[in-house]
Amino acid sequence: MKRRDGFTLIELLTVLGIISLLATILLPSFSKVIMFTGRAKCMGNLKQLTMAVLAYKDDNLEILPPHQMEGGMTSPSRWWGYDGLGRASDTDGILPEGDIWVYANMKQEVFRCPEMARRGWEFNSDYVGYGYNAWFLGWNNGTATTVSSEAGIEPDLWCSFGSVWNASELIVFADSDYRPGFGSRAGSYAMWYPTLGAHVDTRHEDMGCVSFFDGSARIFAAEDINPATTPTDEAHPFILYWDPRQGGIR
Repeated sequence: MKRRDGFTLIELLTVLGIISLLATILLPSFSKVIMFTGRAKCMGNLKQLTMAVLAYKDDNLEILPPHQMEGGMTSPSRWWGYDGLGRASDTDGILPEGDIWVYANMKQEVFRCPEMARRGWEFNSDYVGYGYNAWFLGWNNGTATTVSSEAGIEPDLWCSFGSVWNASELIVFADSDYRPGFGSRAGSYAMWYPTLGAHVDTRHEDMGCVSFFDGSARIFAAEDINPATTPTDEAHPFILYWDPRQGGIR
């Protein structure tokens, strides 16, 4: 009998068809694995940053870190994550100021969401993509003597950890969107302000990662976590997640 080498056309087409069918079945599964891996990495980062804030307050009279350093944002290198111009000296021994860089073990990768890495991440206030609950937790940078009010919402002059009513529901950090009105990629270091429009960015398949003061992290859809851009005194949706006095304003 004559020996046959190779495949017939029908056999080759059958193999290709099987490969195509397997790819159709498996590719969505691979995409989901990548998506869930990215979310898990992001939530792990946010947990580590929250732990850094808790360590910071232990060394600073229970006061939470400001979202920017004294003197304002004179440089994108002066923000809650890292003060590239140097930590200001504490002149009165009471009001602390500084970043959480040391408490985050000086690792930039902790500040980098996998999705932001694909968008163009940088380790500065503009491009970091992780936002701090700045209005309520880090509003003061040591220069203010009175509180400010926007849209009927007023933060504490200095936010102390002792003022947190429910650590499991108070946002510390989250995936942040670039602030509208400040260029296409400005100010992602600061989370929601009453009249700013910044919010939790749902970049993980329409979900956003959020960390809370008890060290937990969860994912949310935009409609389940973001307040209105300019809320009124009568309507503060989801403010319980943002205000440490949770319950004082609803």
